[in-house]
Amino acid sequence: MDTIELKRLLDARNVTPNAYSLQGGLRSETCTLARAGDVWEVYYSERGLKTRLKLFTTESDACEYFLTWVCATARNGNGWKRGRSVK
Repeated sequence: MDTIELKRLLDARNVTPNAYSLQGGLRSETCTLARAGDVWEVYYSERGLKTRLKLFTTESDACEYFLTWVCATARNGNGWKRGRSVK
């Protein structure tokens, strides 16, 4: 999986784009995926800090983890879904 496929899957699961970033950065209260040199970072951006940071050596592994994490977070009632429930 790559970030293009990840975006498609997040859209199909009705996860609101305001809940995540696939371009990195430190947007407040956002699940974030970023390429940092030779590694991929997955983290929660909160108050300008990277929290819950996980590192991956491949884009595919990072995307798989990100999809599972964001969908589980949305299911737990964080208001990150549009309309129908997240599968």
